Amino acid sequence: MTTLPFTQVDAFADAPFTGNPAAVIPLGRWLDDATLQAIAEENNLSETAFTVPTPDDPNADYALRWFTPAVEVKLCGHATLASGHVLMGGRTAIRFRTRHAGVLTVTRDRDGYALSLPAWDMAERPLPDLAAGLGGTPISELYILYRHAHRQLSGRGITVGRSYVNEYCTSLDMAGASLTLVRLDEEIEGLLRAPAEVAVRVF
Repeated sequence: MTTLPFTQVDAFADAPFTGNPAAVIPLGRWLDDATLQAIAEENNLSETAFTVPTPDDPNADYALRWFTPAVEVKLCGHATLASGHVLMGGRTAIRFRTRHAGVLTVTRDRDGYALSLPAWDMAERPLPDLAAGLGGTPISELYILYRHAHRQLSGRGITVGRSYVNEYCTSLDMAGASLTLVRLDEEIEGLLRAPAEVAVRVF
């Protein structure tokens, strides 16, 4: 039976049973991804860190990967600090080669550790699926609906406003009420057709 070293470290802690726990499992070589994921699932911590020595890499001491109980993640700060704590030994710094975040360095900092993190550039980009999931629908898809709803409501003397998140319209607002606008899918359509104890009118 294969045995693996296991250490649970509470990062960002100043007392027992505090901080952010992570598991650290140093390996001699990589196991297959399914086994790494199964170990992380069994540990049931927010992250399990796996490390492998990289003697042929002049810029890193270990390769490092992080797994939640469900997926591998691209970056995890507290599990990197935990890995540095476990593997630092008598060194003053230790370097980890990662798959998506470059080389991360953990250094001794008085009684604790410091971690260098990548400075990723921020850039705006459209996220229609995310916007739809948050209840927003692109204006182009709502134009006909809004025009019809506006005609119906303004004909009754109701002033209608619109709420936006960037270029996404999230609701039609009026005195005393708000209509939340979402993309019609099978689930929403089923809810609209379900029996209700109150009258619902869909324009």
